[in-house]
Amino acid sequence: MFTRKNANQFTNKTLRLGMLYGERLLLAMRKRAETLGREIERKDVARAASTSVQNIGMILTNAKGRDQKLRTESHDAVAAFLKVNPRWLLTGEGSMEPESTINAPSELSPAAIELAALFDMIPQADKLSRARAFNAASTAIMQVLQDVSAKP
Repeated sequence: MFTRKNANQFTNKTLRLGMLYGERLLLAMRKRAETLGREIERKDVARAASTSVQNIGMILTNAKGRDQKLRTESHDAVAAFLKVNPRWLLTGEGSMEPESTINAPSELSPAAIELAALFDMIPQADKLSRARAFNAASTAIMQVLQDVSAKP
């Protein structure tokens, strides 16, 4: 059984095979906490998943005696929040590390890491609507500034 004391004793093979979803989720929470330098709490994961803290607790503790998983949208949001490969979190297959699609700096300040974690918690639809609103506001401001500067 996976416990806090033996977390470092798992091999890559063990991480892929035999772990329940809740055990992989707990491992991902600990890994992300290590990166951020602060604890990732159940409430943080619940917020990212748009579910209850109790539901996350039941998954982490295997309360129903069977492998419980989040629904697809919540699962994808949690994987993004914890910066892990969604397929690994769901099935245990593949690498825990997400596939890198951008070249990020090798070192970020703690504030930048925290900001990125908070940004990842915003649902994708909200990110898009906020970007559109920001773009429209910026365009309107630029038009006003151009109109003002054009007046003699």
